[in-house]
Amino acid sequence: MRLKFILLLHLIALCNLYNIYGQVHFPGGVTGAEVWYKANYQELNANTYINSSLSHVRIIPCPQFTATQALYNFNHSITTNQLCLTYDSPLEINTSRNIFFVGEKSLDDIDPVISRSNLTTSWSRNLGETVLADTVTNQFDLATLDSQAARQVASYQSVSSAYINFYNWNIYSIDKRFKSFGYRGETSFNIGKEFENDQVSADYFTGNFPEFISYPFELSADQRVRVESYLALKYGITLSNTVSYRNSKNSIFWNKSNNALFGSRIFGIGRDNLSDLNQLQSESVHYKDYLVASVGIPELTNPIKQETVAIDNNHFIVSGDNNAAYLLDDENDFKVRTLKKKWLSQNTGIHIQDIDMHFKLNITGILETTLKDNPSLRLWMLHDRFVTNEFVSDFNNNYVEYYEAYNVQDVYAFFKNVQFDTDQNVYDQYTFGIGPQLILQVRYPGSCDYKDLSVNVVIKGGTAPYTINITNVTSFYEDYTVNEPTMIFQAPEPGTYEITVTDSSGNTAQMFYDILESPEMLLDLGPDQNLSSSQPEIILNAGIGVQDPMANYSWTFNGSITENYGPTLIVNQPGEYSVKVTASNHYCELTDTIIISYNFTGEVETDFSCDDKDSFITLKLTGGTPPYNTTVTGITNANISLHQVHNNDTYTFNNVEYGDYTVTTVDINGAIFQTDIEVNGALDGIELDLGPQLLAVCQNYPTGPMGPNSYPTYAFCNVQAFTIDASQSVTAPNVSYEWFLDGNTLNINDPIVEVTNGVLLGMYNGVHEYSIRITNLDTGCSTEQYFTLVRTAISRINQSQSFKYGVQGENDFAQSSPSKPTIKTRIYPNPADAGSNFTYEVFSDENFDGTVEVFSTLGSLVYQVPIGGQSSYVLPFNLLASGVYFICTRTNGNVLTDRIIIK
Repeated sequence: MRLKFILLLHLIALCNLYNIYGQVHFPGGVTGAEVWYKANYQELNANTYINSSLSHVRIIPCPQFTATQALYNFNHSITTNQLCLTYDSPLEINTSRNIFFVGEKSLDDIDPVISRSNLTTSWSRNLGETVLADTVTNQFDLATLDSQAARQVASYQSVSSAYINFYNWNIYSIDKRFKSFGYRGETSFNIGKEFENDQVSADYFTGNFPEFISYPFELSADQRVRVESYLALKYGITLSNTVSYRNSKNSIFWNKSNNALFGSRIFGIGRDNLSDLNQLQSESVHYKDYLVASVGIPELTNPIKQETVAIDNNHFIVSGDNNAAYLLDDENDFKVRTLKKKWLSQNTGIHIQDIDMHFKLNITGILETTLKDNPSLRLWMLHDRFVTNEFVSDFNNNYVEYYEAYNVQDVYAFFKNVQFDTDQNVYDQYTFGIGPQLILQVRYPGSCDYKDLSVNVVIKGGTAPYTINITNVTSFYEDYTVNEPTMIFQAPEPGTYEITVTDSSGNTAQMFYDILESPEMLLDLGPDQNLSSSQPEIILNAGIGVQDPMANYSWTFNGSITENYGPTLIVNQPGEYSVKVTASNHYCELTDTIIISYNFTGEVETDFSCDDKDSFITLKLTGGTPPYNTTVTGITNANISLHQVHNNDTYTFNNVEYGDYTVTTVDINGAIFQTDIEVNGALDGIELDLGPQLLAVCQNYPTGPMGPNSYPTYAFCNVQAFTIDASQSVTAPNVSYEWFLDGNTLNINDPIVEVTNGVLLGMYNGVHEYSIRITNLDTGCSTEQYFTLVRTAISRINQSQSFKYGVQGENDFAQSSPSKPTIKTRIYPNPADAGSNFTYEVFSDENFDGTVEVFSTLGSLVYQVPIGGQSSYVLPFNLLASGVYFICTRTNGNVLTDRIIIK
């Protein structure tokens, strides 16, 4: 109860708190940081250090602190001999803290034994009095090596000189709460400041310092990975090979499976607006000044680059190498010797192929030496598009793209106009090598005609015009002169052809190529299929019509690569599956798509018992997978909601009131069956009460009932004859009537009968019991009313009679006082995806005014929407950052609070 009360107080506080700080960026999309420092030259020149998270938590430089401009992976950074920044924040009220410290020790800092401070509270400093023992236990000193908190924090660093230090401090041994230390009842945190205690000491941090993030709570594993991924891509830092890199929307842009072969020196370009990440040129800080990837021509800094080019949000090109030696392989078939070091790129974004990538390569070493020894050779970049992350390409086929260095300055070679993921297969590989000035390749044009004998002659390097000589072993001989580096050749017959190319400078390239009919390829995944409980898996086979045993297959699920590269795929989830099949000689590329759904259907029946007031609903499901989650929601009466989790395909809801309902069932796989149904009662539309009509002309017998069954008795009627109508409150269209006297039928089947008063006429002695039975002919159920009349008779109406005494007025029931209006809310979907719409409904039985507000868990006001003049409001919202939010509806002095989870 105490916990619930505390949570309630927090909710109330959130609903009434207005945050004046409009933060729109969050590292990794994770909200709630108390400090987020990012180095900036303009701020450094002004000696200011801005907190990009909470502006009221100020970062103050120590008096002795000085810093100069630096770069860290082309981003602004500061370098200093004594890092010392401070900020004040409450410490004791938190149960944990997560800290990210990005730094690079000075090259002069070569002593591996010295610890360098990252963060400390240093409570025992300059307090002017003895500090109580139970407060000192909460002091923590964090350094790059050992520290007082060494046994109580989890630390990650990739290498000794370039790292992201992560600390998770979650042990607070507090017997008493002291908030009097530091200014304004807060604790002073020191970034990089030296410290010492009884166990260990640490010097000032010395070196390059670009960024610092602190959360006053413990992040989930997923949140931590997103923050580290943001920092790693921004600063070219390689994370652990056990994690995938994720953006702020939790989408993977570097898969951990890549690390099996390409897990070294990961770097790349990418944009994530929510994280304020816009990295347009990059290198690995673990191998500086070796390979730079850039969108367009490299610039001095990444901020300068941002002023010249742009890429779309959530687009990434990330590379890692195979950790091979800086040596050359043997010549391939094109007389090119490539580096043993190869790179894999994972490409994310639908427009990634539109990005014009440039590369700057430091050729110091084997490449520079080989070029000096062989000045006729050229430096090439090789790019293999038709690969996966499962193997290292040998870069020895006709479909490898070659890019000649367009400029070599000192020890740097420059390459341009490289487009990645043109085959939309996520992965590419590239490397660099040395080879001849002229490279000849032969490719099929991709007509998908297996009898087509045409090929495309592709020339890389050299100078136009080119002379192309083509011969075969029989009688064909032909010379061609072209000014373009490509030419289509139509072979007259299948066979082996010798192709020789000579450029205007006399450079030559030659190859033998078999121009043959290709294996036929047909692709058809068949019609869309359905999963069910009896068929939980479906095998998709793309290889049935493909006669090429070396064809390449690539499968996607809902647009994302599956990393399944075989002809068959076993599926057990609904969605869109696509396969692309590429012939081994690339003469044909086919794609097909199939939709896999759940054949989850059902039927709903209603029935009733003539003896019961309520009905029941029977649900019969087919094709789903239990357990089922079924909800019956009232349409006529929204207050009615029935819910049940059941394993049987057939389930019955009993005691269901009459009305219209929506029946919704969700199976364990998320498949949904939904239908509307009308529940009719056994006597729906039949109300029977003759008492008011009889009392209009008669009186209750004053001495009470006289009949043997004690039914109501009426006497002293004041007219000779009158009518009573049993159909006054009957709206059912298909009913029958039958009147009875003393249990025997009168054979009167009309709803209106005539009552003759024997007292006034001097006839009809005695007391008799009458009854009327109304039967619903659609249901077969009946209702009856019994009453007793003194000295009267009932008969059919004489149609010629000009007078009728009946009560034809409206029902005059006392109206209950109106109930206090109630307000209800509904959120769907909940949880919702970040960046996607969710709906908040608020409704009542009468018009009302108010305000709807959305708050983050820190109390930041995200939305404020006034409402008024209606009884129902449907409000769409869209939240970009994942986390928990609170929706508060204020009306007539009341506050309703709901919670929405954003994934």
